Amino acid sequence: NGRSLLLDWSIIIFTVIIFFTGLTGINFANSFWGNLTRSNGVFLWLHFIVWFFLIITTFKEKRDYIHLFVCAVIGATLASFTAVGQNFLPLSWQSLSGGGVIGNRAIAAGYFLAAAGLAVYLFVEEQSKRRWIYFSAAIWLIFAVLYSGTRGAFLGLIAGVAVGLVSSLFFLSKKLKIAVGAVLATICIVLASLAVVGYKTSWLEVHLPKVNSLVNISRWQTGTGSTRLLAWGSAWQGIKEKDEG
Repeated sequence: NGRSLLLDWSIIIFTVIIFFTGLTGINFANSFWGNLTRSNGVFLWLHFIVWFFLIITTFKEKRDYIHLFVCAVIGATLASFTAVGQNFLPLSWQSLSGGGVIGNRAIAAGYFLAAAGLAVYLFVEEQSKRRWIYFSAAIWLIFAVLYSGTRGAFLGLIAGVAVGLVSSLFFLSKKLKIAVGAVLATICIVLASLAVVGYKTSWLEVHLPKVNSLVNISRWQTGTGSTRLLAWGSAWQGIKEKDEG
């Protein structure tokens, strides 16, 4: 149908963009192959894109996708156990960054967050008592995201919840709209309060270090925030110099 064609062409255009972006970069070999740490080269994206087209040509019915989503949630849940309970793993399985068998806690957090979204979808679609298994999996996966202490995934979680709640306002009754508005206001107040406490005092840092790491986003000079800002600034400066040349 029209939506499927739009998505297919969007993927194709995205493929062309990332390829020519890598081709016009400073180091095409690095852009194409990526590296072991990030694994975000064009070569990896080509695998994802081929995998996408294999899926849409193999799975034709909705139940096929449901089974795929169930397997994805099961796999992510098992991986999340290794991230949360990493100290119980064999030494060869442990990761210094805290990502369990995934290896990188930032990548693991994004993986768990995507799986949590699938679990929520399964909870909504399933009508039997099994739906509560999916609900429990979603809660656990969200906990794993928070446990990772990854700010990017935390922001993605908050943004996803906010967009979902705001979008629901267009389809809900007046009473439910008020309830959703109250939930949004509560989330904003709680996050703002935690951010203020984390910025003004050391209480969160002492008693709840992981929460402090998540909400203390305003301290750009800590962690990798400052280096990323410098990298973005250098990239923007390079773009301007290339245009001027």
